[in-house]
Amino acid sequence: MKYSFKERQLGEDFCADRVAEIKKLLSPSGFFTLIGIPGVGISFFIRFIATREFAHFIYLDTSALASKTKHEFFVALLKELGIVKIPEGEQELLEAAKKRLKKLTKQKHVIFLFNRFDDLGKEMTDTLLANLRTLRHVTADKISMIFVAHKSLTDVSEDALQGGNMDMFSNIYYFQPYKKEDLRQLFILHSQHLLQQDKAFEEVYEKSGGHYELAKLLLKSKDNKVVAQKFINFSLKKIYTGLSYGQKKILQKIAFSKQIKELDEVLVSLGFIRPNNEFFSPLLAEYIKKTIAIKLPVKEAKLFQLLRKRIDKVVNKEEIFKALWQESDEEFGSDWALNSLIYRLRKNPAFRAKGYVIENHKKVGYILYKN
Repeated sequence: MKYSFKERQLGEDFCADRVAEIKKLLSPSGFFTLIGIPGVGISFFIRFIATREFAHFIYLDTSALASKTKHEFFVALLKELGIVKIPEGEQELLEAAKKRLKKLTKQKHVIFLFNRFDDLGKEMTDTLLANLRTLRHVTADKISMIFVAHKSLTDVSEDALQGGNMDMFSNIYYFQPYKKEDLRQLFILHSQHLLQQDKAFEEVYEKSGGHYELAKLLLKSKDNKVVAQKFINFSLKKIYTGLSYGQKKILQKIAFSKQIKELDEVLVSLGFIRPNNEFFSPLLAEYIKKTIAIKLPVKEAKLFQLLRKRIDKVVNKEEIFKALWQESDEEFGSDWALNSLIYRLRKNPAFRAKGYVIENHKKVGYILYKN
């Protein structure tokens, strides 16, 4: 066995169902993209796969490259193939890799694991992908490739996916957050000191939804809640901002319990959304509610801006009337109209989610507070 990653110590029952699915996708050979939510812990799984004995694995973590160029990518690839003397020219690099693969495939099925492949960014060109296809065709029935990413590679470089290159990424395996016992195994392996109380882990699992990074930050939060919360928000931001506009709108509607006509298949496949339109983690729902912009009709927006400028201080009714209504308005100076605006502002989901509260000072005015 070539790789001695720490994940080798995980038991055979670790993610057994997923390993079985991966084997099916690779039988007899093939290639596909393995996509997961940022921070979910997909690298642990792919390193675990690299230590199995059912194939000869070639593991390459793109994020570890000194410079993310096509040349450096192939140099690193040749080193993983066991080639000591690295040629300089691109064509020579390719030929050396092909020659080595011919020898390896005589002994065993070869599986390339390209972790964080989307980190190549603009370097993921049609030429690079064509070269990888060339390597696979050395012995097509004995060479497979798995490209690990946090989003579809069409979103990284659509121009690169031309002709035969499209076939390489048309198959996608969606890696959902970990099941409870699989996540527990990861913490026993990497951060056993955080598993001091089983009850705490149960609560953390429910909050994180099986997302490794969130779970780890939650377990650490007992030591320093302020610092932990800052990093939890950063993790949630990373998860949320990577989505498309349409996907964000769907999650916003679900967060505020609004009806949606049609779910996004990718959100469901990745595990963002579970049965009954539940988020994989309640933390993500809270994050969306707190960060989404408060959208209000014109008069309600003016009222909110006025109160926010004087937050924690009383804003007199007379001042509000002058700012919101002109003397020509039918409802100028109407307590009923102002009360109606206050009521609608208080009921706005985004307003409430951000922790704003309006306090009424009878016959005087209103104060805006933020929890």
